[in-house]
Amino acid sequence: MKTFLLSTAMVVAGATAGVAQSFTGAEIGLEYQSFNDFDESVTSYFGGAEFTITPQFAVAADLSLYSNSASDDNANSFTLHGIYKTGARSGFGLFIGQDSTDDADVDLFGADAAFDFGQGRVEAYIGAGEPEDSDTEVSFFGAEFEYDLGRGIEVIGGLDRVNYDISIADLSVTTLEIGGSYMVADMVSIFGKIGTIELDGDGFASEDDSFLSIGAEIGFGPNQGLTFSPRSIFSSAPLAF
Repeated sequence: MKTFLLSTAMVVAGATAGVAQSFTGAEIGLEYQSFNDFDESVTSYFGGAEFTITPQFAVAADLSLYSNSASDDNANSFTLHGIYKTGARSGFGLFIGQDSTDDADVDLFGADAAFDFGQGRVEAYIGAGEPEDSDTEVSFFGAEFEYDLGRGIEVIGGLDRVNYDISIADLSVTTLEIGGSYMVADMVSIFGKIGTIELDGDGFASEDDSFLSIGAEIGFGPNQGLTFSPRSIFSSAPLAF
């Protein structure tokens, strides 16, 4: 089950070993999401680092861990990005990765883009997944934004959608959230968001719920963070495991 993760980690280690002097940024953080009607919560921990290979090309790797209060299930995801840089935290990228639970693995691939325009920043992605030993097909896409209000305060938000093409039916999970963040110290911020999650599809009863999310992030390096957020079905659809 860990063959994909091991081989990808070896690629990252080999790529970064020779460019350690070109470290440009890293992030670590945690997030707690509490759902209302579903009566469960999801806690996630994430971290990643980015290195330049040339002035316009960079690689990044990130790892995320997830736990669900309603069960003993845990999940993790690993993503490797190849990035064409157009700015400190702007660029176009391709990614591969894997989402893993105790029961199954899903290999991921896709593309993303990030644009920094002074007071604001927008990031978008599109991807697909191939579950091992399953006929299910998964696609996912989304976008997030940040807008600086000054004095360390930002408005943040995002929209994510995951589509499952199952042999007997189709299911879509859509998450919408908005909130704010505050920089409490240099490169250290806390955030809070409110949002909704909706499950809908052929052969499934439609359900929706609201949630509250709180968390913290710490940035490192010259760019004070990463060009792209971690890519995972578990972050796009928090109740996917």
